[in-house]
Amino acid sequence: MIRKANPALLFCLSLFLIQALFLVELPAQECRKQLKVAQVESRNKRYQQASELYHASWPCIEANNKILFEAGLCHYTANQIERAIRCFEQIAHANPEYNNELKWQLARCYHQNKNFRKALVYY
Repeated sequence: MIRKANPALLFCLSLFLIQALFLVELPAQECRKQLKVAQVESRNKRYQQASELYHASWPCIEANNKILFEAGLCHYTANQIERAIRCFEQIAHANPEYNNELKWQLARCYHQNKNFRKALVYY
């Protein structure tokens, strides 16, 4: 026996699904917005503000090596060394044949953190 679906129930279900879809999109849009502001702050040499914004927009940048490198430099300049290491290590793991500039930045970060053995690996 096949029963017809209750129209009120279908309406509520469709509203719920639509709302769920838009809630997923909103953080991504907000993330991209924060990333753009972070890049402007960084260009204007307001590194502390940019560092916080880059950190907040991590889901948007974790797969983009160029932006990760910019974020890492910004974190380093803002004395957020652990965050800088996270950015630079993410690039190193994604691309094992990373360049000398990345090695130099990692060495500086580990040196700044007084982790001299790891710093020597990259110098």
